Amino acid sequence: MAMVVWISATLSKAHSPEISLLTMVEKESGNWTLQLNASLAAYRYEVRNAYGENSYQSIVEFNKLLLQHLQSHLTIKINSEEMPLENGAVKLGHATAVAFEIANIPAAINDLLIINKGFENIHHSRVMCKVVSEEIVGKAHILDKGNNFQVYLAKKEHQLALAEKPEDEKSFTMALLGIITALLFMFWFLRIWIKDKSEYAFSQLKCF
Repeated sequence: MAMVVWISATLSKAHSPEISLLTMVEKESGNWTLQLNASLAAYRYEVRNAYGENSYQSIVEFNKLLLQHLQSHLTIKINSEEMPLENGAVKLGHATAVAFEIANIPAAINDLLIINKGFENIHHSRVMCKVVSEEIVGKAHILDKGNNFQVYLAKKEHQLALAEKPEDEKSFTMALLGIITALLFMFWFLRIWIKDKSEYAFSQLKCF
């Protein structure tokens, strides 16, 4: 019921290319769907921008490219683990709907990262985002250029609320390795420089 109210209240805006709707819906316990609603013009613009003006010759080809584009620009992470998006389906219309099944969602959701850059090339693009579940209460959020089209939510009691995104462990490790590499290079350079200076000084002494 909550999903119906949410979609009904916002779907009228989906005819505007800059407005889209992303909804994570728990259909039944453990079975989740990711739904995207946007104008056909928005989807068509992104497909042509990604693959070229003449990249498709039929509806089937367009749908295939659209699903491919969205899958490569959508990220759902739960408890820091990326969730696969499977069995994509497209329902074409002036307000076009796309749906994916979200696989392997854990029973307990402690945190959630949603990234949707599928419409980032559209001027003033805004993605209205919401999680719909009987067990979890979540407010609507806006994904736009200002937040890099992503939102990080953490569970507090029975709510998913905005939270500070923790430092990515992989990024931190890579940054640390970069610093260590730079320090080793500086140490090696200084060692060569000091050695050359010492050899030059010694050669000068031999001239006397």
